Amino acid sequence: MQPVSPPYLLGIDVGTTNLKANLYDVEGNWITGSSRPMRAISPSGHPEWSAYDPDELWNNTVENLRQISSQVDHPESIAALAVVGMGEPIIPVDRHGKWLYPAICWFDRRTEPQACWWRRHFGARRMFAITGQPISFFLSLNSIMWIREYDPEIFSQACKWLVVEDYLIFKLTGRYVTDYSIASRTMGFDVTRRAWSEEVFAAADLDPAIMPEVHPSGTPVGTLSREVAVLTGLAADTVVATGGHDHGCATLPARVSGEGSILNSTGTTDGIIGVVDSPRLSDDVYEATLPVYPHPLRGKYQVMDGIMFGAVALDWYRDRFGAEAKARAEASGESAYDVLLRDAERAEVGARGLFWLPDLRGLAIDPAARGAFVGLREFHTNADFVRAIVEGICYELRRHIDQYERLFQTSIKRIVVVGGTSRSAFWTQLRADVTGRSVETLATHEATSLGGAMLAGMAAGVYADYEAAARLVYRMNREFAPAADRHERYDRCYHDIYCRLYPALSGLNAGIARLFATDG
Repeated sequence: MQPVSPPYLLGIDVGTTNLKANLYDVEGNWITGSSRPMRAISPSGHPEWSAYDPDELWNNTVENLRQISSQVDHPESIAALAVVGMGEPIIPVDRHGKWLYPAICWFDRRTEPQACWWRRHFGARRMFAITGQPISFFLSLNSIMWIREYDPEIFSQACKWLVVEDYLIFKLTGRYVTDYSIASRTMGFDVTRRAWSEEVFAAADLDPAIMPEVHPSGTPVGTLSREVAVLTGLAADTVVATGGHDHGCATLPARVSGEGSILNSTGTTDGIIGVVDSPRLSDDVYEATLPVYPHPLRGKYQVMDGIMFGAVALDWYRDRFGAEAKARAEASGESAYDVLLRDAERAEVGARGLFWLPDLRGLAIDPAARGAFVGLREFHTNADFVRAIVEGICYELRRHIDQYERLFQTSIKRIVVVGGTSRSAFWTQLRADVTGRSVETLATHEATSLGGAMLAGMAAGVYADYEAAARLVYRMNREFAPAADRHERYDRCYHDIYCRLYPALSGLNAGIARLFATDG
């Protein structure tokens, strides 16, 4: 392989569990990277609360950038960077740019009452028509309203409210800016007009001026300040660009940019992302609780769906029931995860009639929904349980794709899988067999940060446009075609059994929720 040459491009990815920075050349080859944990903190007296410390967020960013610059012979060859990430935790800063309150994590449910207020006083249908967002407790406006109610002194000092990605751009450049896709995750952005919604802010008795300027993803917004250049070892003329919401950015190196393809981003939750040309904000999309909002590609919109307890279900099973697999893994030097998947691969197709409903965290349309193993007999083994879990997640992926096709009048022929489970050939093949569609994996396992680097390259003029970038960067690792015999078997299991499980159990789950309302 020929040695890679500059210019280089940086993608900073602010994730739920890790803050990563990865450096690439113009063809998407990974050069080096650095990662630090995203540590949620809980204030004294409130162990149920979770927040990110803005100082730790910034210090970890500096350390990541410093480590990368130290591993490059000529840091000035790093042309640009962009910040991408999770998109909801928000930080108030005063008129001097000093942060005033930690960023409330998206999984911190203290803002549920604010979400209920929006449903009662504004209406979920009206909110969706403006913002493309189902009302959810984790969206940023709820945190602003919570702080106003419970810490009014902090609220009165706030000059700007910055989502974590915006805060890092501010620390890098001194500018208050965001992009369309991140702005959409606040629940205050008009996705049709592509501007802050005066109607939504007026309903909350807030001034839209508290929010940063909004630009398309991949817009150059400045260069590093001299102080930051010294701190990080990067050149002061390094271009800083707006990035985007993490799942949408991951579609960029995957060439999921329109009809026929969909991205399955696996991790804490399994994201399912499609890209459309216009915002479809109809009643049927609203009732399906699918967010529809600007994509990092200009003029495009993303539709985000997800399996709330997807690939992480295997971690859940391993930690509670995988002692024997852990022991075998320790003896062989493997991971328990690999041992479990190998056992599942040896089990029979259909797990001998054992089915798994992966609703351990409920559903957006039904918080009372629960997970379930159905069809259990005395002969079932651990391998059957693990195979049923993986098959159940694949059935659920198919259900979401079928729904997407129906709502958006399209046909999905190609699924691109990124994230941790894309490394498993067995799991990836199972997706193809269950869905009946071609499934691809990419040469990169860090699609989100690579998408950020592509946006940085477009901002700096390294790429003429997205198509030019994608031609250089897209690199398929492997394609998996469905096996006809297995797909036929799974097709019957899907239609005859899986699709009937949730309707059959929903009434029982509602009763369980009433009986055990304070548990969990």
